[in-house]
Amino acid sequence: MLYLQAKTNIIGMHPNRGRLAAELVRRAQAVGDDAGFRTIGVWEFVGLTGEWSRVLALYEFTDGWAGVTEQIRATMQAPPPELAEIYRVADTMRSGGVDDILEPLPGSPDWTTMTGPDRGPLLVSEEVTVPPGGETEYAAYALTCFEAAAREHGWQLLGVFRHALTDNRVVMHWTATLDGYRSLMSSGVLRQWHGRGRALHVTWQQELWTAAAGSRFAAPL
Repeated sequence: MLYLQAKTNIIGMHPNRGRLAAELVRRAQAVGDDAGFRTIGVWEFVGLTGEWSRVLALYEFTDGWAGVTEQIRATMQAPPPELAEIYRVADTMRSGGVDDILEPLPGSPDWTTMTGPDRGPLLVSEEVTVPPGGETEYAAYALTCFEAAAREHGWQLLGVFRHALTDNRVVMHWTATLDGYRSLMSSGVLRQWHGRGRALHVTWQQELWTAAAGSRFAAPL
């Protein structure tokens, strides 16, 4: 499997953020979960934790690189009507963004686990740079030494990935409730864990997102 993480920069503020998220949710519901390019979730950025205003969508290519190359053809050559309509609507609300193709690292959940019930509405997203070639070692350390502590605060691993087009980036996504987020962040566990594993990473940044209305994982905070 391969994954696409799409972060979109929004023109204006909260209204357009919600409108674009709603359009992505509408498309995900229309396509469904049996497609070769299917939506795991759509989230809106919590501005207190970084550069606003943005929307994040996480997709799975069920056919791996064959799905990626087909998406390239559809996007760059002749978008099907549904995709072209999404572009038309989205371009009135976005100023740019960034896409990342992600490969799952050992221990990353599969589709069934990713989309299972009882996940919190928050996405805790961690972007980590590691020494070149150190992605697998960092992920193994995280899953061995941090995941159990995270679960004690109600965090659930959504995915752990390496960037497919570099050799020094790891992306970790967790779902959580707002209470669970407060509990872990105020405990000092995260800072202590990163301190112990300092040799395995160069930089680390966390961002917080909340599930868009009507999307998978959406629930009151």
